[in-house]
Amino acid sequence: MTAEPTDLQTIIAARGDSYLQVSVHGRASHAGNPDGGANAIYGAAAVVAEIERLHHELAAAPHPLLGPATWSVGQINGGTGGSIVPAECVVVADRRLLPGESPADVLVDLGRRIAALHLEDRGLTVELAMPMEMPAFETPEEHELVRVTEAARFDAGGPPLPLAGWTAACDGGYVARDLGVPVVVLGPGSVTTQAHRADESVAVAELVIAARAYALAALRLL
Repeated sequence: MTAEPTDLQTIIAARGDSYLQVSVHGRASHAGNPDGGANAIYGAAAVVAEIERLHHELAAAPHPLLGPATWSVGQINGGTGGSIVPAECVVVADRRLLPGESPADVLVDLGRRIAALHLEDRGLTVELAMPMEMPAFETPEEHELVRVTEAARFDAGGPPLPLAGWTAACDGGYVARDLGVPVVVLGPGSVTTQAHRADESVAVAELVIAARAYALAALRLL
């Protein structure tokens, strides 16, 4: 069982996550003669547009509990000044993964899509890297761990909520993939309204219910 802020709802599937870094290399020149250089930011802009197209394509194949896989560009860094054609630009994107998706395949697919842009015709080269990947997971609804956890949550005073999926990623993906151990996610607090904030907190009453549920589940499973 992975402890995360799920509003005391039993989560049986969660997306994975990966970060992809696209480094575009060009050639600097004076902005008064832009054709004398190779603008890395223009190349990066083409990559960003392609990633946005990929995101919309993924919307056509949603998971029943998790929705579709997603792309999101979160960071761009390039150039040294307004009067210089930029020689370097780096794009960092977030790719949420569905159960069964391979991060390596995602990297290869993005490489193919970027290659189809023919940025070399602009005098540009591209390097791809995946500095972080976290797998998705899904545990069958009928699995003993799910049944025991859900009963323990209810007996501990948890709210009447159905089994669900989680669009966030968590360490449970590593447990499922690397150890072959079934996973559920359950905990106090909300990932959407309380997590990643300056005043991050959970209610004491929810914390007590979660602790009781963990203890009951452990006793019944052991």
